[in-house]
Amino acid sequence: MLQNQRACQLVRSKTGCEPLALAVAWGARTAGRCAAGVLGAVKHQRFSDQQLETFAARAPGICPKPVCDAGEPCPLPPQDDAVDVSVIVPVHNGERFLRACLDSILHQNTTRRLQVLAVEDGSTDGSGAILAEYARQGGVTVLHPEQGGSAARARNTGLARAVGRWVLFVDCDDCLLPDAVETLLAAQARTGADIVQGGWQYCDEADTRGAVQQYAEACYTGPRRLDVVELPGTPWGKLYRRTLFERVRFPSGYTCFEDAMIHFWVFPRAKCIASTKPLVYLWRKNTMGLTATSQNPGTSMGETISVARIRPKHCRPTGWLKKCWTVRCVWACRRMRCLPAT
Repeated sequence: MLQNQRACQLVRSKTGCEPLALAVAWGARTAGRCAAGVLGAVKHQRFSDQQLETFAARAPGICPKPVCDAGEPCPLPPQDDAVDVSVIVPVHNGERFLRACLDSILHQNTTRRLQVLAVEDGSTDGSGAILAEYARQGGVTVLHPEQGGSAARARNTGLARAVGRWVLFVDCDDCLLPDAVETLLAAQARTGADIVQGGWQYCDEADTRGAVQQYAEACYTGPRRLDVVELPGTPWGKLYRRTLFERVRFPSGYTCFEDAMIHFWVFPRAKCIASTKPLVYLWRKNTMGLTATSQNPGTSMGETISVARIRPKHCRPTGWLKKCWTVRCVWACRRMRCLPAT
């Protein structure tokens, strides 16, 4: 769907012109497919599956595969029918924006009952004291993982205590917009979806709001629900049916792309995935946040390959999309000098 593609969203947010945004998105998609086709035809051997496998074999020497928690995930706790939504907030050194984050959750314009789970993951700043204050006031349950060290483990700790029918993930330097819960639940009621994606807006460290990312009112069912290209892989900004995580957890050893990986397992478990246009989330461009500090070229390269290898077969790209993925992986590999240029 063109309306849900990033090029369309970017032009729409900058110009406010829907026809221009659709035209640019169509042009970008057409150009991408043509480029992938030309590269595949002209340089077939250069971007072959065999070379990609060579890349994957050499990559661990530069960026070893992270060690994740072994064994089957613990069963989810029984659902509490009195709780509508469990909100999971991983917290690590987030004192600067933590109060705004928690207040945005606690002050939602809703009558629904929320379970707010803040997972304190070894902070060395004042985050622990802030969480203790909110816990004393009521409304926030503070959890301490036995083994922390990543946002993935923190989210898994929250899932182990979540009892609501629905789950929301919120990063500790971001905020929910005031009507987020009601907007997402209303969209779910209209569509019967298992996952609902809402719109979001950039926000800087001075609370200045920037470009928006809005999605068309749409439903993805059948094979279309596996098209994770159109909707972002981030866990925030989405409402999930909690039972989707019965046998799924975030890969605990990863510091980036762990959210993208999870969707290759969660999306196929959903019978219907919906997107809704209203904005529900403020994503902060934090210079000290996880996105800015963890995605160095070596880490990104190794975990890009991990995504490629762990995806279920029915989620792997084919045709022109497969060519794009291969080109991207080989380019990343050559950038790290672990695959010859010819």
